[in-house]
Amino acid sequence: MSTGMRDFLIGLGLGLLLFGCVAVIMLTM
Repeated sequence: MSTGMRDFLIGLGLGLLLFGCVAVIMLTM
């Protein structure tokens, strides 16, 4: 796997994690 692809997947994973946290905060408020 190329380095660019790995960095992209890591960024995507962090983005999804952040989005999930925001969604939970919005739902629980």
